[in-house]
Amino acid sequence: NEIVHAFRHAPRKESALATVNAGMRVWFNDNSNVVKEISIYYGGVGATILSADQACQQIVG
Repeated sequence: NEIVHAFRHAPRKESALATVNAGMRVWFNDNSNVVKEISIYYGGVGATILSADQACQQIVG
C-alpha cells in the first residue's frame, strides 16, 4: 500500500549535481486507490528542501 518515487534532473548524465530533485511517498487505504497519506519534497528550488504541504492536504482522501 506504499509507493516511493524519486526524480532527479541534471543538465548532463555525467553531472554529479542535480539542478532539481523531488521525492514522493504515497500510502493508500487497504484495498483501494484512496490516498491515506502523502509526502512530497523538492530540492534545488530554494535555499533548503521544500515540502509541498498544501498540495498533500488536497490529495489526501
